[in-house]
Amino acid sequence: MDAQQLKLVMHMQRKANLEMVEQISRMFAQPAAPTTESRNVSIMDPLSERLPTLIYDQDNQCTFDSRYIQYEDLIEKEGNELDDASKARLVLMKLDAQSYALYTTVILPKKPADLKLE
Repeated sequence: MDAQQLKLVMHMQRKANLEMVEQISRMFAQPAAPTTESRNVSIMDPLSERLPTLIYDQDNQCTFDSRYIQYEDLIEKEGNELDDASKARLVLMKLDAQSYALYTTVILPKKPADLKLE
């Protein structure tokens, strides 16, 4: 390869590198649109922190219905951007282990993900 060809190859390589750097710069300059999943997580985390663990104790009138009514406004208003499946997951996450086991036994053979919030 003579000097002229080497210069041409180096020039083409430099041009390709500059184009690649420009493409990468444009790619990182545009903020990625938040996905539904990331929006759900950013909404669910603070809501989850504000909701207490839901414990089923029928003897003391501490039922799911009574506790849900107490926090329904919080879930519906502050979680208004969540779909029903996400709201249901949020509530299920807040059940204690014994209540969750009872819940899954009652809804068998369905899975918690198959049910709606209402």
